[in-house]
Amino acid sequence: MEESVRKVCRAVEHFIENFPLYDKSQCVSYDACDPMLNTKIPDFKCEKGFGTDVECNCTGEMLSLHSPVLLHAPFVKPGSDEIFACLTKTIGEIYYENRMQNKHIVRQVVGSPRGMGQLYPGSKWRTTTKEICKSGAPATDCPNFDFRTRPWYVNAASGSKSIVFVLDVSSSMSMNHRIEIALFAVENVIDSLTERDRVGIVFFSSSAFFCPLHGNSLLYATPDNKKLLKACMEDMMSFGETNFENAFELAFDLFELEAADTSFNSTPTCEKVILF
Repeated sequence: MEESVRKVCRAVEHFIENFPLYDKSQCVSYDACDPMLNTKIPDFKCEKGFGTDVECNCTGEMLSLHSPVLLHAPFVKPGSDEIFACLTKTIGEIYYENRMQNKHIVRQVVGSPRGMGQLYPGSKWRTTTKEICKSGAPATDCPNFDFRTRPWYVNAASGSKSIVFVLDVSSSMSMNHRIEIALFAVENVIDSLTERDRVGIVFFSSSAFFCPLHGNSLLYATPDNKKLLKACMEDMMSFGETNFENAFELAFDLFELEAADTSFNSTPTCEKVILF
């Protein structure tokens, strides 16, 4: 499995290094949100071993083993990253080779820091299984995906982190849905963390207080702990005045308590971050 990943990495690096010499007329890529993808991508058919598309009268899944598809983050214009788009043929050959050599490798993905991904095997992006069989599906509001928010990308890009969110829940946050927007932003960051990261929340209004479900200690960002942290925020209402000083005192207290906790000493994180 590790060698398969290395092969993909070597192929990507070699392609990028030699791209200035590449014949751009040979560039072919397939958009996962293209309604007519099934008529353009090679060998789009029912393949076993990838789940079951019952609505498509398929005992496997409707896809192409011979080419990946491009999926773009919402803010990325298709085709704006020429190098990554042109990578399709080269990376597709490696993906296919990996698949043929190891049937346990089902899905393969390469993500770009510019918000694009090469997904293998190639298939339509869809909100429901049956959409893949419909002509013209997926719809124009294809659910694009930002790879940069995914834990595997965040972890590789930034290493392990200890993060304390300092969240204003004072009365001023009741205007213009500020508190809802802030809570939504915190949840999205929490979702991007990995189990190597540690996280805690300090709320503040007239005074500051910890999330009662994790107390005065940071938690590893495991799936269960992420749910716990979100539960802390679920019914949070804005109230009181604004005490910034008390909030930051508690935030630094969390870092000091983390440093004193012997259970954390064997695996220190690379960065300590306060998100305010």
